Amino acid sequence: MDGGAWEREGTWMIDHSDVRVCEYVHDIICNLRPHDELEAFAARFDGPDKVGRFALARDFLQMADKIWVFGNGRLPVAALVVCQQWPHRWSVAMMTTERWPLVALSVTKFAKRRMIPELERLGARRIVALSRYDHTVAHRWLCWMGAEHEATLRSFGRDGADYHMFTIFR
Repeated sequence: MDGGAWEREGTWMIDHSDVRVCEYVHDIICNLRPHDELEAFAARFDGPDKVGRFALARDFLQMADKIWVFGNGRLPVAALVVCQQWPHRWSVAMMTTERWPLVALSVTKFAKRRMIPELERLGARRIVALSRYDHTVAHRWLCWMGAEHEATLRSFGRDGADYHMFTIFR
C-alpha cells in the first residue's frame, strides 16, 4: 500500500518511507485545526503543550502501519494513518492544519482510489474512524468517503465529550 511520492500543481504526498515524515507529522501536530486538537488530546493524559505535542507525534507515528503526509507548497498540511488492529479490522486517523482545503481533494482522491481499495485487498471488512461529536467537517468528509455513523460513544473524551464511530463495511 505504498503511495510512493508525488507532486501535482503545488500539492504533494510522501509516505512512511520518506525520512521527512517524522518532522512533518510533528509540524502538523503543532499547527492542528482546533477540532483536530480537541480530538487528538481528548483520550490522552497529556495536553497540547510542547511535550504533549511531541508525545502525540511519537504515538501517532508508532501506531501506524502506513502513514502518508500531504502538503501544499513547502508546508505539510495533513497526515493520514492506518493501523490494522486485528485481522480484517483497520483503524484510520487523520490530523490536519487550517490549510486543509488546499489538499482536501488530493487526500480524498488518494483515500478513495488507493487506500480503501488496498485495505479491501488486504481483507478489511471494517475500516473505523472516531470523531468528536462536534467535528462536523470531519463527519461530512467521512460520510462522503463511504463511512456510516455506526455508534455514539457517550462521554468517551477526557472532557466528557461524546464521540462518533464511523465505519466502512465490506
